[in-house]
Amino acid sequence: MTSLDMIKGIIFDLDDTLYRSDVWVSDLTRKWLKEIGLDDLATCSDQELGQAFQDARRWLNEFMITEGVQSRWSPSHEIWVEYGKRILISLGVSEDLDRLAGEITEKWEATVIPWQSALIPDCKQVLEELHSRGYKLGLASNRWGDPSGILKRDSIYDLFAAIEHSLVPGYRKPSPYMLLKISSRMDINPMRCAFIGDFIELDVEAAQRAQMLPILITWERPDEAKKAPPNLIVIDHIKALLNMFL
Repeated sequence: MTSLDMIKGIIFDLDDTLYRSDVWVSDLTRKWLKEIGLDDLATCSDQELGQAFQDARRWLNEFMITEGVQSRWSPSHEIWVEYGKRILISLGVSEDLDRLAGEITEKWEATVIPWQSALIPDCKQVLEELHSRGYKLGLASNRWGDPSGILKRDSIYDLFAAIEHSLVPGYRKPSPYMLLKISSRMDINPMRCAFIGDFIELDVEAAQRAQMLPILITWERPDEAKKAPPNLIVIDHIKALLNMFL
């Protein structure tokens, strides 16, 4: 394992690592199902709704791979409508699918896609201090849209030497693609980089595949610590990094 004193680049996940979002897609989906007249589906279980989203994601993943889309591709309105149809079909809807999926998609595009997450307290100060100590900082996020806008809003954009985002299979975490691209852009050997994230299966796995030092942060997902393999560095607050990277 790479020792802490060898680290020159520190890369961060975004959601639930630096930012917190209060959007609960399952609750919103039930609300929207009721609004478009599918009252009987508005009370569907978490398991049923989870399966519906899983079916839609499976279709979208297959579409992206078949079409050979690039890392920063994002779905068009038409693709989101088809995604919505797949959710409705999985929930047992068979009639008037185009109209219903269109209405769901309009609500999704108006509410979830433009949603602005909130920077978790103390993140800015920690990032500024690490930057001032001479570490190069990077950001790797599994997301559709470029996060640069919210980083600029919170005056932390200029702290990052490299930013990557993708939700395309093969590029998104746990693939090491974004991490390796960031280390290359920072001109730092991947083995001298650390990656901080909140998911074992995505963030820790991506760091290990990229031969980076993985660090699990648990302040938003404390149960992830229970899955931690031996010798994994686990922190519950971002301030702990200041005692690690001097």
